[in-house]
Amino acid sequence: MTPPPLHRVIYVSRSRIGGTEARLRAEIDAILAVARPRNAAENITGALLFTRTGFAQALEGPLAAVQATFERIQRDPRHGDVLVLASEPAGQRLFAGWAMADAGLVAGTHPLLSAASPAAAPVLTLLRDLAREAEHLPVV
Repeated sequence: MTPPPLHRVIYVSRSRIGGTEARLRAEIDAILAVARPRNAAENITGALLFTRTGFAQALEGPLAAVQATFERIQRDPRHGDVLVLASEPAGQRLFAGWAMADAGLVAGTHPLLSAASPAAAPVLTLLRDLAREAEHLPVV
């Protein structure tokens, strides 16, 4: 049986998580605790980057599973002003082995994420590189 084709969604959103950095980290840990087993069960991989003001995320997997996951994210009260940068077929996984890589907390804001309309390719590269650094893998 041929596996379903891969689909990738890349988005940014505004964080609605207030409070201290410790509270932000606790909320992100809660997100990851739910997302990782669900994503693994649905054959979704990806990475999540967060700052005090927003999120960037890539999701990749079967189209129906990626769409369902993205719909849950859009309804999540911790996200606001969700902006899809790309939703397209993916030739290969860039986050294979990561049910959801924690690309980490970037202090302050990041220029790519604070742009009015960031481009998908640089955000995807940033997510991949930060995820690899967080996992202590070589950045290629």
